[in-house]
Amino acid sequence: MGTGGENLSVGERQLLAIARVLLRASSSEQGCKVCVMDEPTAHIDPATDSILQRVMREEFKNATLITIAHRLHTVADFDTILVMDQGRVHEQGSPHELLTKSNGAFRLMVEALGPEAAASISAKAKGAAATSATVVPSHHRFESLDRAPEAKL
Repeated sequence: MGTGGENLSVGERQLLAIARVLLRASSSEQGCKVCVMDEPTAHIDPATDSILQRVMREEFKNATLITIAHRLHTVADFDTILVMDQGRVHEQGSPHELLTKSNGAFRLMVEALGPEAAASISAKAKGAAATSATVVPSHHRFESLDRAPEAKL
């Protein structure tokens, strides 16, 4: 590996950074209490993204996970989403709740992805809402989303 990972692709560097966070969190007796991630899987293929999302949810299940993301499917099962617009909170709520707002920013962003993606994200959010109604989470995940370029607020 070159200095600073210069001979690695952006995706490979992201995977290495995530691996370091996971190793550090698992080696600590108390684990990670708060984990902040900025676009953790932005340059990773969808199959690897799906695996990493599952691993991160398991490894950080007892932590507060703050994620900045533009891939909306990655946050569809989070507890709470903050939709940001020009540095201000535009709306906040569970993904399922935000998807029910007829002119909501999150809903508009999801719909802009097309009917197939919107249906998949909605199903994931609805499933998470059903699960969280029966299980009291021991942690909270907050999501900050910048406005998607194709969505109009």
